[in-house]
Formats: sequence, structure tokens, C-alpha cells
Amino acid sequence: MNKPLVCLKESNFMAEKPILFNGEMVNAILEGRKSQTRRVIKPQPMAMSGGWWHGDLFYVSDCLMQSHLFHDVYGDRGSPYGSVYSDGTTDTIWVRETWRAEELGDDSHNPGLDGIRYRADNAFIEIENTQEASYKWMDARGNHGDSWRPSIFMPRWASRITLDIVDVRVERVQEISTENALAEGLMKNDRYMPRVEFAELWDNINGQRGYGWDVNPWVWVVEFKLAHTASLTTGAPDCLPARVLASDGNMGKQRVA
Repeated sequence: MNKPLVCLKESNFMAEKPILFNGEMVNAILEGRKSQTRRVIKPQPMAMSGGWWHGDLFYVSDCLMQSHLFHDVYGDRGSPYGSVYSDGTTDTIWVRETWRAEELGDDSHNPGLDGIRYRADNAFIEIENTQEASYKWMDARGNHGDSWRPSIFMPRWASRITLDIVDVRVERVQEISTENALAEGLMKNDRYMPRVEFAELWDNINGQRGYGWDVNPWVWVVEFKLAHTASLTTGAPDCLPARVLASDGNMGKQRVA
């Protein structure tokens, strides 16, 4: 495997980028078990006899294809899921998960607390006591009521988890090691075959999309860490959820970029 390199862009391009995780992976992040994610590179290089086509160029080996994807694609433009920059700074990614706007004690005679409920661990975060926060919450609540909202529709203000990128590299998905399979959030069990279990998980998510384990697609490998440990937020304008009121014990503070 080639040594991971950095994106050649300067840090004034730093950005926040959204990323979707299902409930199982959200809990793995909150529990400190997940520090990597693999995402399909699009468009995929086209496998041909004797090599790969990507764009208008032909590469005669996996090594050359990997070098092109990393040095030319990532080095020039970064990945869709964030980048590590030449001065050591990094982008951040904010997590989209299943959610809903909810009012605790929803009673006209006993007005409750307005907040966001997160399906993964049933945590509830009260919104800030500001007009802006109230308008955004009322819009979400008024349009969708108690219905759970898919992660794709989570706005930035409702996100509770922000991650700092540690490393980005390019691989084919079957290159994953046992150690890295565990870093994908898998739990040790009696079977203890992390690569096999990761392959099953990968197929459940990507198989029907044409990017199954057997296809061995090229992927972005993004390593990350939680931007902050357990604490309460402090009312920053871009982080409208204010504090965790009820959960399974996971309480988190967001980072303002």
C-alpha cells in the first residue's frame, strides 16, 4: 500500500462536509468503536483487459491506477468526504442520522421543551432559546410532526456529531485488514472474523448498487476522530442544539467551524 499523502490544496479551502451514517454506525462512533469509513469512488475506473480506464487515460496496473486516483484526483480536488491539507489542517465532517423535531411534555397546559430526538440511541437535545432556533424547529415540526426523518434530510443545525478527519487514502475495498475492519465499528464476537463480517456489512449497503464486495470497487478510506468529548454546547450561532436532556448516557458537544 502506498504511503498516504496529503491534499495539495492550502488550508484556506477548509470546509465542513456532510456524511450519512445509519443508527448502528452512529452508536459505534459514540461508543468509540468506529474511526474509519469506506465510500465508493465515483465514477469508478473501468476494468479492461490489461488495466484500467479512468477519464481519457489508461493505466496498466492497480498501482498506477491507485497513484492516479490519489495524486491526481485527490491531490488536486480532494475527496467528497473531506481532505487533509499540506499544512496539517483538515476538513471536518458532520454526521447526518435519522431524527425528528420533538416537544417533551407536549401539552397546551404544560408546554414542553423543544428539541431534536435521535433514533440511533434515543437521545434528545434541546434547541437553543433563540428566535432562529425556534423558527427552524417549528418548520421541521410543522411539516413532519412526529415522523422520523431520514438521515439524508438532516440539516446542519440539527446535527449533533462533528468529526475531524485524520487521514484520507485510496484502496480497493478488499484490501481492508482485520485491524481496519474493527475500526469500521464491528464488535468482537465469538466468530471473530472481522473481514468476513465487514464484507457482509458492505454488501448489505452497497451490493444492490452494483458495488458489492465481489466487485472489489475502489474506495475512499476516511479516518476520523470525534471533534469533542462529552460536554454541553454553549449556544454558538451555527450549533442550534443546546444540550442533551435524555439519552443512554452519550452526551456530546459540537465543534463550530
